[in-house]
Amino acid sequence: MLALILAILKIIGIVLLVILCLIILIVAAVLFVPLRYRITGDYRGSPDKPQADAFVSWLFGFLGAGAFYRDGGFHYFVKILSFTLLSDEKKSEKSKKKRRRNLKDASQAETFDDRNAIQADKKKREEEKAAAAGAAHREETSGEPERPGGADSGQKAGKKHFAALRKFFEKLRNIPEALRGFFSRIGEKKTEIGKKISSIKKILDDPAYMRLAGNLYGKIKRILSLLKPVRADVQIVYGADDPAATGQVTALVAAAAGIFGWQDVEFTPDFEKETLTAHVFLRGKIRLIHVLVIAVQVLTDKDFRRLVLHKDGSGKKHRRHRKHRKRQTVSRSECRNGQKG
Repeated sequence: MLALILAILKIIGIVLLVILCLIILIVAAVLFVPLRYRITGDYRGSPDKPQADAFVSWLFGFLGAGAFYRDGGFHYFVKILSFTLLSDEKKSEKSKKKRRRNLKDASQAETFDDRNAIQADKKKREEEKAAAAGAAHREETSGEPERPGGADSGQKAGKKHFAALRKFFEKLRNIPEALRGFFSRIGEKKTEIGKKISSIKKILDDPAYMRLAGNLYGKIKRILSLLKPVRADVQIVYGADDPAATGQVTALVAAAAGIFGWQDVEFTPDFEKETLTAHVFLRGKIRLIHVLVIAVQVLTDKDFRRLVLHKDGSGKKHRRHRKHRKRQTVSRSECRNGQKG
């Protein structure tokens, strides 16, 4: 009996060890296996629409996702190996099939008499709408609803002029109220702008905000350096009608390339015609462990916790202070007991 229990415990231990090893393996794969990306793009002038592709893969293509821009529309997909899990093409095909099915059912359900009845009802509703719109227009122009039996043309003209004068005096009477609302809105905007200026001034005066800004800038720069493409091929051909303008753009581009270090970007000026073509190919990778380390460093930063998360650690200070006071009281009571003894 004891041997059986030990054998069962041994099997359970082996299963738990295998599960634990699998979990460790999956976590290590997620953190240390690089996430690879590839970006391509082409633009061949104003008549042709630009084309762009972006693809991300993980674990040697086991999981992949991509998006591409073709013929003025965006498309996306998510795959595991060669099986498509999510795609906008599937949704479009399903919606087209559903629309065809609904149209087919409607055409089969309706008879010729039903179609004639529907068309007659539709025509009747359009006539009623046109009649109501005409009555409303006559009522607005006359200032009063149209009465049966008709009226004299002179009386109608007098009523029109009276309605116009009444509207004019109503607008004059509403001018002071509109001015008060305008100036009140200006005052509210002024107070809002003053509050924003004071908050910005407070941020600039506080050294903690400046420390936090410098720290975040360094972290963002670090992430961008990790995302830097391993291989980059960017070719841009540009030109204007005026060769002088092309030369000025070339000087600016050369200065920007020297400042920002665009070593993999090839700029080719065309002094003969107006043109703009571009070809982009970027490929790189990043490991999630680096992103996780940077995120932990940001979340554990004192300035970030105090200014962004609003956790200044005052609770820990109070608990530490209470423990210190408790130790002091205990030491004092021990001293008193020793003196009494």
